[in-house]
Amino acid sequence: MIKTSIEKMAKLIGFDIGCSDNEVQADLLNGFFDAIKKTIPKEYDRSLQICYIFEHLSETSKEMIKQFSNYLNE
Repeated sequence: MIKTSIEKMAKLIGFDIGCSDNEVQADLLNGFFDAIKKTIPKEYDRSLQICYIFEHLSETSKEMIKQFSNYLNE
């Protein structure tokens, strides 16, 4: 599969946005999750994609997602 230049720079872009302000960080997450939901409309297929993504997450990313989920549970 041929990767676009933006795909090759995804981690670097994510890091730069992680160093940005809260609105830019939220825009990144909102855009990412909107795209996942709109491009994978079936719940089963979306769950499968989430599993594929999870396989490639670092321990730091998993830890941060747990912290995010704490806000959903309040």
